[in-house]
Amino acid sequence: MRLDTHDNTSQDYRRAREMRNIASPVENKLWVVLREAAKASGLKFRRQQAVHPFIAAFACMKARLLVEQDGDSHANSESYDRSRDKKLKEMGFVVLRFANDDVVQNAEGVAMEIVHQAGRLVKENKRKLLPKALLALALFGVLSPLPAAAAATPDYLSFGLGAYDFDKGDADRKSVDYRLEYESGVSLLPLITKSFNSVEPFLQAHPTLGFEGNTHGAIYANGGINFDIPFLRHGIFTWGEAAGAFARGNDARSVGSVLEFRSQLELGWRFDNDLRMTGFISHISNAHLVDNNPGAEIAGIYLHVPLTLLAQKNESSP
Repeated sequence: MRLDTHDNTSQDYRRAREMRNIASPVENKLWVVLREAAKASGLKFRRQQAVHPFIAAFACMKARLLVEQDGDSHANSESYDRSRDKKLKEMGFVVLRFANDDVVQNAEGVAMEIVHQAGRLVKENKRKLLPKALLALALFGVLSPLPAAAAATPDYLSFGLGAYDFDKGDADRKSVDYRLEYESGVSLLPLITKSFNSVEPFLQAHPTLGFEGNTHGAIYANGGINFDIPFLRHGIFTWGEAAGAFARGNDARSVGSVLEFRSQLELGWRFDNDLRMTGFISHISNAHLVDNNPGAEIAGIYLHVPLTLLAQKNESSP
């Protein structure tokens, strides 16, 4: 797969500038509407994007989405267009095509469809990267020196604070995310079969229960499983999957469904007293159970406090 624009030449950029200067009124109209529609999504689109050896009318490089607007000149070039689209697909891009008539009759509808497809592709690309990241971190954890007591995990009470919809361009959609969660020290893998005892120092699965809310009034009660991968002496990587009930409260923006799923990655530090400090990034969506699935992205920090440490504090208090 080619890397975005790394293969572009000076001639490619010159052609792109020339095509921007001679754009048709219909193309200019779609560009104005598309830029406005993209603001709320936090996605960035480019006009007359060079992708050597081609020039795409519009592009969202984060989504690897290219958009072509076909005018009358394309009527006799279907064979070339198919060949071009095939080559772009081989380079890792998705190509959308719209006729001039579609833009003239419903420019706003075309723009919203483009933004929707770009958002969907961004989420799909993130999901494709997750297994590779997990495999790399799991191998790193297996090959790294671990403390002897790595498999002995206490129950945790976790406090989280983050930025809800941090990736959105519209400031009104952003809010403060807060969390209170419990993670059991019981590892589920050996309960499935004793053969999993051998992987306990490298991979553990712990059940969780949690409450999450934001300053727009939304609340999310969930339960799930955290997969912990310790590495080096103090490193900890956690992949979490949860499901639960979502109520938007005073938040005018719906996430589409009462049942929502949360995928989360954490990376942080384990102190000698089992206290953990981690950074996290989460994605909440309804996994397309309904047509409306805008999703939400959250980034923030956790303080994971072992209940044994809290008990020791209480015992030492007068």
